[in-house]
Amino acid sequence: MQPGFSEPSDWSMLHDVALLYLALAHGTDMEIDPSEQVTMVEKIKAWYPEFGARQVEQVMQEVMLTYLGEHSRHMVDAAMASIKASMNKEERIGVLNDLADLATADGALVPGEISFIQLLAWYWEVEDELRGE
Repeated sequence: MQPGFSEPSDWSMLHDVALLYLALAHGTDMEIDPSEQVTMVEKIKAWYPEFGARQVEQVMQEVMLTYLGEHSRHMVDAAMASIKASMNKEERIGVLNDLADLATADGALVPGEISFIQLLAWYWEVEDELRGE
């Protein structure tokens, strides 16, 4: 099951997911490595393989503008809540796996990335599944 998405110009579940990708990539060490950018695009294309480069670029631009805006923290919180409410457990675990891949894409796993993923796992009530309990 894919998160709902009508057109790239409409805010969607994919935007929420991409916003969390960006929050992890930038918010934890205040930079975005080129390998993290590549990984974000790959992950978006994995959710929507039918998307062309223009559509992925549009989603990323919209998410970047939101992330750079004054309500960034609120939007990240809203994305977390939206994903929890809209995605099933397997999909939420899939997003966490994407975030783990993104965290290691630049070869440097920083404590903030681990904390962010752990917070999401707890909030989305999937932390036991990630630990294999």
